[in-house]
Amino acid sequence: MSELELELWESLEDLVYENCNKNTLNFDEYELKYGVDLLREHLSIEGIAKCISLLNQTTIKEMTC
Repeated sequence: MSELELELWESLEDLVYENCNKNTLNFDEYELKYGVDLLREHLSIEGIAKCISLLNQTTIKEMTC
């Protein structure tokens, strides 16, 4: 995995955690406590890349037509 991908994963985890209730476990703490990594399975770089690709095919000018 490239450094950019690792940074993206970390940013995604930070975004998720920032929207959690105060004092919840983070991804690593959850994995350690429950012995599973199923939370990360729900984060999808492929899905995010597809969203970026689709958004990049549009322009603001399209909205004014």
